Amino acid sequence: MTRRLLIIGAGSFGRELECHLDALPPASRDWRVAGFLDDDPAALEGFPSDYRILGSIRDFAFSPGDLAVLAIASPAAKQAVATRLTGRVELLTFVHQTATVGKFTRIGEGSVIGPGVVIGPNVTVGAGVFVNSGSMVGHDAVLGDWSSLMANVNVAGGCRLGQRVFAASTVTLIPDRKVCDGALLGAGSVVIQDVKEPRTVFGNPARYL
Repeated sequence: MTRRLLIIGAGSFGRELECHLDALPPASRDWRVAGFLDDDPAALEGFPSDYRILGSIRDFAFSPGDLAVLAIASPAAKQAVATRLTGRVELLTFVHQTATVGKFTRIGEGSVIGPGVVIGPNVTVGAGVFVNSGSMVGHDAVLGDWSSLMANVNVAGGCRLGQRVFAASTVTLIPDRKVCDGALLGAGSVVIQDVKEPRTVFGNPARYL
């Protein structure tokens, strides 16, 4: 049986994820994209899509067998939405066919691994994590629940990111750095010291703003 898949969030990430999902050969999946769910009914206005918004995240009536995939980049918002979906629908864990995942790596429920991502061995990827195109995660690293890595982020081996960490595009972490829950790493930053406060760091080397 082919299951119905709902994309949660019709913003830029949702439309990007639409492309990745549709690129997967139908013979290799047991689901079909049915459309988007978004609390903003106008979220797709001005943007072409092969799908439409079928209803709100809050009120949509899921059917038995339905799947949902999280397309929300903000860690806090993503976690809040996932909490609202608990018990209502199963979350899809999606790994793009061009991603490389090392041996003994674990990927949590509801995570999305984008095209061209390289994840080394013995990595732990928590629940609801987003790793965007071209990012690299070194051996033995940990990505905490609900974290988001934007495009071309480089997390070196042994790094440990807490929950709800947001790493903007082209961030680099040198080996064995630790980042606390809720920290935001600004675009292009080079993290050479542990981030111990849930604040924004930016620059090369990265410093608190």
